Amino acid sequence: MNINDYGKRLDAADIGRREHRSFVGGLWDELGEWQLQMMCGLGGLTRDMTLLDMGCGCLRGGVRFIDYLHPMHYYGVDVNASLVHAGLHVEVPAAGLAAKCREENFSVRADFDASAFGIEFDRAISVSLWTHLPLNHIALCLTRMSAVLKPGGRYYSTVFEVPDAVAWLAPASQRMDIVSHPAMDPYHVTAAHLHAILDWHRLPLKARRLADDTHPRGQCIWEFERLPY
Repeated sequence: MNINDYGKRLDAADIGRREHRSFVGGLWDELGEWQLQMMCGLGGLTRDMTLLDMGCGCLRGGVRFIDYLHPMHYYGVDVNASLVHAGLHVEVPAAGLAAKCREENFSVRADFDASAFGIEFDRAISVSLWTHLPLNHIALCLTRMSAVLKPGGRYYSTVFEVPDAVAWLAPASQRMDIVSHPAMDPYHVTAAHLHAILDWHRLPLKARRLADDTHPRGQCIWEFERLPY
């Protein structure tokens, strides 16, 4: 059984019709702008920082970040080559940003490993990535991210959250008529799950859930700060 549908490849005709925008969940303008505003506000992102977008897809947030950051300071990783292609060869040129990014700043892989970039990142983000992943994948993602953040660097990820282990076992109603599940896409987690991952794997990260409920689909924002050891 597939954990989600994001391995599906879009062909040239799909991309020509801009179907990549709906494939990643739509809300192209709303969620794209939300990512930039959240990172510049809560995330403290400045133009000179390096940013890793884990699960960058077709650059719904990426085109905003590329425009905002200094040239070549945005990096992306995604499992789906066709989405990355759509972002780089359709969305970036349409936004007039081709001179501010390069293909070498992107990696197509499923293991969340961004170490080949050779960068210690100031900031990192995943929006609506963990909502499509089971807990083992979230644990692997956090482990990989802890290895590429600079000390004091921060990673922001969104999740559907439920209050406790009892609630986790059942489907849960989320904003916009979405129903999340413990073992089916879209997935939900508890705060205890995320803290347990850090403890079990002894990751050098400090976690906290932010008091912000502005995500258009009601996802919670978690911050993971890289500790200095």
